[in-house]
Amino acid sequence: MEDAFPNFEFAETLYRHLGPDGTVLMWATHENTILRRILEQMPMRGYRNPALAQWLRWIIRDRGQGVGRLVDMNQLCPKHYFHPLMKGRTSIKVACDAVWKSNSALREAYPEYLRLQDGEVLSPYASLPPLEIGGRPVVVAEGTGAIRAYEAMMCGVERGDAETKARWRDLLRQYCRLDTLAMVWIWRHWNAPRV
Repeated sequence: MEDAFPNFEFAETLYRHLGPDGTVLMWATHENTILRRILEQMPMRGYRNPALAQWLRWIIRDRGQGVGRLVDMNQLCPKHYFHPLMKGRTSIKVACDAVWKSNSALREAYPEYLRLQDGEVLSPYASLPPLEIGGRPVVVAEGTGAIRAYEAMMCGVERGDAETKARWRDLLRQYCRLDTLAMVWIWRHWNAPRV
């Protein structure tokens, strides 16, 4: 893994995969904020890619305006979805847990995330396996942990150790994969036919 400024390569990869059509889902405003920041960084860092800049302007939601391709599922939740297990909260983890625990089809389709404790279905985030780093098991299962993992990987005392950096990267990937799956699961649950 090369230690380099990753933002433009990330945005270009996203652009290639998402293309110019369709709706892009996000949970809360983090993704929109990051993409807006990347657009702002382009001229500041002398990075020229007119097609990418145009795409970023098109996809992001302007401050205070409802334009852009990004749809905030967190805003849809209080308006259109209530589950008693959520107890009035709308974070992605809370909504994912409610959907996961109430939708057996999702659990059957993704058994690698199914963990039971005393007969109760646990959060899929509880299924993320730890990796040993520095002689202790480490799990990344929430946003603050992801930020700390990235910081440790890039700036920590073990940043020069390729094997340790690879473990941090693996932890981040499994967490990010599950966060993305959580949005997919919630979306599928919302759109599933009801009987």
